Amino acid sequence: ARVELPGRVDYVLAGDGKQEIREGVLRFLGQGALVQPRPEGTRLTLFAGRLLAWEGLELEQPLSGGLIQAFFAQDGQLTGECDGLARTVTLRASAAFRGKKALYLDGQLMTRFPDNAGHYAFELPAGKHRFQIK
Repeated sequence: ARVELPGRVDYVLAGDGKQEIREGVLRFLGQGALVQPRPEGTRLTLFAGRLLAWEGLELEQPLSGGLIQAFFAQDGQLTGECDGLARTVTLRASAAFRGKKALYLDGQLMTRFPDNAGHYAFELPAGKHRFQIK
């Protein structure tokens, strides 16, 4: 559903978790998600689901993983929050985010990525955490 609010538009998504939804720049596979495009960046939130993609930004996790939210800022910063089971998360990003080199989890350096990466796959431990790729 497209939700128009003063000065912004949000997209609230619901599905059966079995069939991927594709509409224009949007792809979604899951039961619940939210897309919040803003001038300063785009926030993708998967409440229950495996895949959420919007305009070259993609967030993917196992179906039973739990809540995950990623904010792709226009200045190239990539931050997020998660809560749920331990799982592998994959973020794919458009050119603006390529070249980020390291994952920080709760402020601690966890892993480094190859130069010019645009595809980031990493393990998240169970529980509530914050992450950043920079």
